[in-house]
Amino acid sequence: MPKRNLILLIVLSIICFTCYVRADRQGLLLTYILNLVENQYYYPGDELPVTKTELFQRSANGMLRSLDPYSAYLPPEAFDKMSETLDQRFAGIGAELALHPKTKALIVTALIYGAAAHKAGLTPGDRITAIDGQSTQGKTVSDAVKQLRGHPGEVVHLTVSRDGSDKPIAIDVTRSIVATATAVGDRRRKDGQWEYFLPNSNGIAYIRITGFGFKTAKEIAVLVPFLLKKGMRGLILDLRDNPGGTLNSAVDLCNLFVPENDLIVSIHSRTTVREIRAENGDKFRSFPVAILIDGQTASASEIVSSCLQDSSGKAAPDGSVMNVKVIGSRSFGKGAVQDMFSLPQGEGAVKFTVAGYVSPSGKNIHRFPDAKPTDQWGVSPDEGYEVELSKTDKAKLRKWRTLRSMTIDLSVPGDDPPFGDPAQYDPCVKRAIEFLNSSNPK
Repeated sequence: MPKRNLILLIVLSIICFTCYVRADRQGLLLTYILNLVENQYYYPGDELPVTKTELFQRSANGMLRSLDPYSAYLPPEAFDKMSETLDQRFAGIGAELALHPKTKALIVTALIYGAAAHKAGLTPGDRITAIDGQSTQGKTVSDAVKQLRGHPGEVVHLTVSRDGSDKPIAIDVTRSIVATATAVGDRRRKDGQWEYFLPNSNGIAYIRITGFGFKTAKEIAVLVPFLLKKGMRGLILDLRDNPGGTLNSAVDLCNLFVPENDLIVSIHSRTTVREIRAENGDKFRSFPVAILIDGQTASASEIVSSCLQDSSGKAAPDGSVMNVKVIGSRSFGKGAVQDMFSLPQGEGAVKFTVAGYVSPSGKNIHRFPDAKPTDQWGVSPDEGYEVELSKTDKAKLRKWRTLRSMTIDLSVPGDDPPFGDPAQYDPCVKRAIEFLNSSNPK
């Protein structure tokens, strides 16, 4: 090698090494601090040592939380739980549980149709008194769920008390992969399947989306044609208490309704502005839609509600016009998009904000820390369709909706509102029915 080339190679190597050292200086400094604290930290009265793993998790979370309220470090357990939620799958038995309001017994309130517990013969109303020989007395629902979750193929032994039986019943359930739905109905039937038509409504269907997982849009794509065949003439899409989920799922759901090439959402990242537009395909536009929102309607659910609200009244190429009203109270105001990155060696994941979004009409969705009530943020109900509830009434309604989602009636005398027809006890549903009936007379 010529001497000049050798000298150049040496100089470049020195420059690269210097850059590496400078770039990694903060990492070395952080490692130094972690070692110092792990080896020397002591707080009077606290004899438990602090581990480097704990320190890393706290420092990572603190760093990300300092960016904005939505960025965070997810420990392995939290990452697994979030992944299960988005995947809409978990390994368990497929039974929903609650503590009886009077006896505090662990009771089966509903079964996922076709899941392991349903096949094994567990029934709604059964009281689970022991799991794998351990009494459930004094246990929380969370404690019981942890015991019932596990790996597919494992057997969990249940001891059950059932009305009409004098002796405890032993039921063995083989854990399996359970698919969960995010598009649920008004109430469950005894077999665990959802009933989507509201009682005494003459063709008005109700779908509540609990979150936006990977399969949410596909669920709606299957449900709507099924409901139309059953005589649906109007749809209530309940997005209240919906914290959001994946951006793609929200976009895919909008694409089921919005005319081809119409703007669904604008995504603003550090370097680009990306417009996401509707693609070609069959559209659900032959019936009016009432979207219910509240102060906990956030993120992906705000994308859907703002998109469908902006699309209302626009004619599609086939001449059809979408008729949508947003009903309820102002949404949460989360116009930020997070991405999630799994960490090596099973150390969990980090999620942080990578973009923001605005509605198709260009309205700001994000509520900034200094935002005032008079500022533009969130999604607001259509004029004349505002339904404001007090905190007390919201709590009552939330409890009522939880009870209504059970196969059995766990309401107790004096519950307010009592277990009954949504048109009578849910002001938003009542207003939605009025709109749908006026848009599509019986």
